[in-house]
Amino acid sequence: MAGAAAGAAQLPLIFMSVSAVLLDIGVSGDQTLGRRAAKLLRPKARGRINGQFFLRRRDRLAACRHCLAWSGCNAVCGAGAAFGFIALAADLTAGPE
Repeated sequence: MAGAAAGAAQLPLIFMSVSAVLLDIGVSGDQTLGRRAAKLLRPKARGRINGQFFLRRRDRLAACRHCLAWSGCNAVCGAGAAFGFIALAADLTAGPE
């Protein structure tokens, strides 16, 4: 009986570990696909595109740092969700290429 209780107590840790690995895979994949898309746009404008890519990343990190100082982890999650919705809205309003 004690063994079952110990196994049940470790279940959240297992779920959290699997979630962390899946999150890492997702973030790495997103970065890889984003960089690939930026490099495929226009080869002659690659320097400017790379600069814009890193400037947007810097702006997101700065916003998240301010949110963390202002209101903690909930504000950082809210800022991340807001950036996601802004990107989705920009993609939907851009139309077909």
